[in-house]
Amino acid sequence: MGNQLFGWSDDKQVVLDPELLDEAAGRLKQQAGGQQLVDQLRNALAPPGAFGQIDGGLGAQTRLVHVLTSLQAELAKVGLDMEDLAARTLAAREMAIQANADTTHAANSGVPHGAR
Repeated sequence: MGNQLFGWSDDKQVVLDPELLDEAAGRLKQQAGGQQLVDQLRNALAPPGAFGQIDGGLGAQTRLVHVLTSLQAELAKVGLDMEDLAARTLAAREMAIQANADTTHAANSGVPHGAR
């Protein structure tokens, strides 16, 4: 499978290992409370100050935060666990960052994925 974090699907897409994703999401849930995880996800999707000091930037950020809040409310209506979604999304982000670092290392050193 190469790297322990991910594998490749038949159509050559990177696929994160689901068991490792579950474990990573579980660790995040233990480290942070539910609302804290949701806030971390919201801040990752719409970082405070991301629009800088440009004209209309504050209004754009306010609208984006409103969209994310509305999405959270709608998903809650259908029973989606926002803590779980946030934990899995943040865990996948961390796994992707690590996979990118491993790939960059392999490309720069000529070492196959996962071997260090």
